[in-house]
Amino acid sequence: MNTFTTTPVEATLGRKLITRADQFFSHSQDCIIDEMIQNSRRAKAKTVRFTLEDGDLIIADDGHGLTADNAHILLMAGGSNNDDATEAFEVPAGLGFFALAKYDVVVRSHDWEMQIPKEAFTGGTTAALTRGFAHQDGLSIRIRAFIPLKGLVEHEGGKLGETIERCIRYSGLTATLQGFPQEVPAVVVPRIFLDHALEQHTGQITAIASETVHGVTIKLARVRGEFWRMDKTKINFFGKVISLSDSQARHQVPSVEKTVELNTEKKAFVETSFCTIVLIDVHDTSHLKLKLPERDVLIQDEGLDLIWRTVELLYCRMLSNPAIVNGLPADHSLRATSPYPIPRPACVVSNLAGTRWMPVDQGLITADGDRLERHEIVSVALESYGVQESGYLESMLENVVGDDGCSAVTRVMFEAREIEQALGQGVVPHVIGNTLVIKAEGDEIQVPLDDGESGYALSYKEVGGAIRDAETDIDDLYNTVVEDLALTFRIEDPHGDERTLSAPIAAIYFNPDWDTYDPLLLIAKGRALVQ
Repeated sequence: MNTFTTTPVEATLGRKLITRADQFFSHSQDCIIDEMIQNSRRAKAKTVRFTLEDGDLIIADDGHGLTADNAHILLMAGGSNNDDATEAFEVPAGLGFFALAKYDVVVRSHDWEMQIPKEAFTGGTTAALTRGFAHQDGLSIRIRAFIPLKGLVEHEGGKLGETIERCIRYSGLTATLQGFPQEVPAVVVPRIFLDHALEQHTGQITAIASETVHGVTIKLARVRGEFWRMDKTKINFFGKVISLSDSQARHQVPSVEKTVELNTEKKAFVETSFCTIVLIDVHDTSHLKLKLPERDVLIQDEGLDLIWRTVELLYCRMLSNPAIVNGLPADHSLRATSPYPIPRPACVVSNLAGTRWMPVDQGLITADGDRLERHEIVSVALESYGVQESGYLESMLENVVGDDGCSAVTRVMFEAREIEQALGQGVVPHVIGNTLVIKAEGDEIQVPLDDGESGYALSYKEVGGAIRDAETDIDDLYNTVVEDLALTFRIEDPHGDERTLSAPIAAIYFNPDWDTYDPLLLIAKGRALVQ
């Protein structure tokens, strides 16, 4: 009989990891300055002084510093002197000081000084700690030869000043800069991320939505314009900002919305574009986390997915305001999943009886202010400048049998209870044929709007041909007041049973020249045929 024994095995860090410590970070100026600022912020500093002296960079803060007994933490991978709140909310790795592993460093705090040659970071030699100095508040770090060639100090100092200004901007710390070129500001004050990041768009913001949840504050700003070259999603991790391009951000907020606006002064439709800037300010890392140690890449996990879903919900809530002109495509997935009703996208309808119309509220409006209510709209054709493929209202005459059942426009015509009365509860219907019924001067004209074979409805450009085939002379309808107008749908349920539903309509438009895409004629109840 076999005898089994169980021995606990723990994960450990091998010596090899220390010998590779100079490969933890990229050692770029941005990386080093950011890590030092984060250390100062976690030490509860209020100000940080940057001094450029003969190519050395001295970084001194007014935080709580380190005692001599704790100085070894600087060279301990995973060590830190943070308080419990910082450890809980930020979950730091304790590796930031190793961003200096390519440099000789001198550290001073309280009554001690430590000389750290760059070889000490990888275990090649030891650092030397000396006590007995005059007391110094906070902690200072001298990075030797940060700008290696003194002749480049003027040029490289300017670039370094820009890096410091960018890295400290949202950290909550005030920075003073000494020994830098004249164009570098002497003082950099902290800015509020969620406000400052939008300053360049002042005057172009049309809507803002924000919410604090899951350890972050999310702020969406709807801005006039496209800004293709700008990263429109930015995440602030306690002063370190991660910028994401449209392809890197995993939310479904569209990168641009093409739409139109009604200029009431000029009485004209104006094509325009909007984009949505997504700002996320992190308060704790319970859901959003960065890849360690350099913290330059988001960790893809359930927490990040939850944040992206929250961004999408906030976007949908913002667009649900009917006063906001939106260009969210009709077939966009957010329309199907949004718990908020999103109005139709504002886009010009081309040539409805020779006039351009735009969806607004629950109907259409012309540049002159004429309206058609939604229940009057039967067929629309969108302009071809970019939103044609994603227009909101399919033509009712372009219903195609498919797995989704009745098209959105058919659902507009019939309430759910009417469909249930005709077909039964829970039945997904399919429109397999349409008939246009026109009553004028006592006559009733029935125009089948399907080809009679495939079950596919005609497109609006073929309505003229259908009327012609119905042996109706459209000329006879000119100047004739239409008494009644209706569409009769032939509907098939999944079992093959057929029913009919009829709906009165206020208007239908088409072009008798059936080979064109421009519908120019309007038949409307209570009006004469308009051309």
